[in-house]
Amino acid sequence: MMFLFWRIVLAHVLGDFPLQTDSIYFLKVRSKIGGLVHGSVFIILNLLLGWPYLGNKLVLSFLIAIGLIHVIIDAMKISFKGRYTHGETIVTFLSDQFIHLILIICFIVPLKLPPPTTLSTSGLAGLYYNDKFIFCSIAFAFVSFGGFIFSTALKNTFSKSTIAVSSIPKFEKIYDFIERALITFLVMAGFNLWPIVIVISPRLIPPFRKKIGGWQDCLINYGLGLSIGLILRHIF
Repeated sequence: MMFLFWRIVLAHVLGDFPLQTDSIYFLKVRSKIGGLVHGSVFIILNLLLGWPYLGNKLVLSFLIAIGLIHVIIDAMKISFKGRYTHGETIVTFLSDQFIHLILIICFIVPLKLPPPTTLSTSGLAGLYYNDKFIFCSIAFAFVSFGGFIFSTALKNTFSKSTIAVSSIPKFEKIYDFIERALITFLVMAGFNLWPIVIVISPRLIPPFRKKIGGWQDCLINYGLGLSIGLILRHIF
């Protein structure tokens, strides 16, 4: 029953974070075409990751409907944020993700679909049927790419100024990406070396601190990486 659910969750995470570029986001905010482009990405990902069930017309309809409803939810969120002076906050971010997750649960879980027959255990097919790989992909896509939005939303919540993800320098984005992913991996793998990464962090060097952010960013990145890493370690 949960086989398709987790793969559609992966489709959601990939579509909302790594594949929602700044260009797509700005287009989505400024016109309905952008929303349709973003929704089309979701539909394609849903079909790709739900391919064993595409022969079922009901499942096929649901996979397309999830993408279309996603567009409607995003349009409502953009309208709300246009009247909300603090932009993306932790409340708007988490509520948006929660609504999308509930949408997937309502459409997919009641179908009670059995896992498909494993056609191959090698190559891409092997990864597709590997639940551990799917879980890790969801987690790392969220913590690395989604971490940018999470961090910005958290800072906007407790700051008087409004920060946009697009305003973050590229060098800082790359460093934060690596920092969160590295901590998550070390904790998940059971390596108790992650505190050393803090001690040797370039954030201790003033010139680098100006480029990659201070201790506020450090606490958010390490807190997110530690949390996701512990969840993955507990699961596996």
